[in-house]
Amino acid sequence: ETFLVAARGALARNELSIVRRMLGALQELSETGPWVARAQDAIISPSFDQFQKLCCAIREECGNKTVHEQDAAARNKEICDEALRRFRAEIEPALDRLAQLIPPDHYLIRKSREEAARCLNSIAINFTWADDFVGSEKLHEDALKLAGDTATSIEIEAGLAQVRKAAGRQRVLGALTPISSAPSLFTFNGFGFT
Repeated sequence: ETFLVAARGALARNELSIVRRMLGALQELSETGPWVARAQDAIISPSFDQFQKLCCAIREECGNKTVHEQDAAARNKEICDEALRRFRAEIEPALDRLAQLIPPDHYLIRKSREEAARCLNSIAINFTWADDFVGSEKLHEDALKLAGDTATSIEIEAGLAQVRKAAGRQRVLGALTPISSAPSLFTFNGFGFT
């Protein structure tokens, strides 16, 4: 218990190197019983829970603010850009911090990556309501890389397949500008003029 208190104290003081060494020492004792896994979880789980709440908050905030109507693309673009900015500024550094803290083969690091991928995928879906299918496609691809070989990657792949079609059309037709009206046409001695 003294070991756990010391590890949590180091974590609270953001002394990640000390926490990593303590987790490494526990890992070396893994053959002594199931208490080791419980001790590691007791040290790591508060950081994971905080990370999970952050991902959920950003995902829900973006989803709740997005207007699911055709004429709200400009408003939705601002909302989605803000959610993406928060993802880059808050979630990515928190995930890096967890990756420095948690051993790479620990199940909580896989769950953390999956949670971040779910959040980014949600933002990517909301980008379609901002009529930014190319941006949504890129975010879907980033989320797929982040998810790795988790169950969430299957869901992301399905969404990516749908967005790719719309993104392809947007790339082709996006640069075209509609004309206000067709030019007048007339013929003069059998030749056509505008």
